[in-house]
Amino acid sequence: MGEGRDQSGLGGARISVIRGHPRLDEAIRHAARGALDLAREPGGLGRLYRDNGSHMIMVIALAEHFTKPGLTAMRFKALCHEAGLGSPGRAGALAAQLLDRGGLVEVRSSRDRREHRLRPTPELLAFIQARIRVDVEAAALVQPGVAEALARFDEPAFHPTYYAAVARTMRQHGRRLGVLEPELALFFDRTAGTLVLLDLLVSVPEWPPGVVAPVSVSDWSGRLGVSRSHLLKLLRDADGAGLIAWRSAEHEAVLSGRLIEAVRDFFAFFLFGIAFVLFDALRDQPRPAGT
Repeated sequence: MGEGRDQSGLGGARISVIRGHPRLDEAIRHAARGALDLAREPGGLGRLYRDNGSHMIMVIALAEHFTKPGLTAMRFKALCHEAGLGSPGRAGALAAQLLDRGGLVEVRSSRDRREHRLRPTPELLAFIQARIRVDVEAAALVQPGVAEALARFDEPAFHPTYYAAVARTMRQHGRRLGVLEPELALFFDRTAGTLVLLDLLVSVPEWPPGVVAPVSVSDWSGRLGVSRSHLLKLLRDADGAGLIAWRSAEHEAVLSGRLIEAVRDFFAFFLFGIAFVLFDALRDQPRPAGT
């Protein structure tokens, strides 16, 4: 497992089981395709979903809404900073984009008309639910009990309990769950870098060390809304780090064994985290009558 994560006290043994599960690659591919499909949605919220940080910032907005309604812009920025998701300026910029694209609305406080509060829209809830559902489906391939719990995830009455569990987990383990696999930080820390990595992975049917993945920088630039120069630098840097061998003339990248193993390490940890939150929420949610 990657040395950048301390698993003590957070299911280390269970993560090791997932890491060796025969369907782990299938689960990774399912999660990757789902993330890419949502990011491809034209306009709207899909265009904002370009990295792990933007996804988690949207989740924070929902978690705070369901646990402590009345989220202010200042509180939103502070929460994002506490979770290690970047500066208050970055959180503020994304909040402005969410307002522009219909993910958040401003509501005046009933006690102080000068104070504006942020409220997630049904569109944001639907978008994030769809995104997390893909990850829950992936976790069901490698974690016992997740498939049976999946139906509860779609129940509107379950949303407050689920996002309360998200908020609780972020408070208790937020930085630990957010610590990235060091080998993959080069992708995770760049705008659209995560999606580039996922696109490389799903472009080939299997992941033996040295597998060759096709690359279209122009296609990525158009779909992900980032410049060609940004993407070319990402590829050159990944090449320099030994994660890929970038063959610009052939429009392809050779994926190293280090990269593939780091992806598996990260997703074993990530899919455990998805199930961890789901099971935590189910413990707090009473079963419907007659079940």
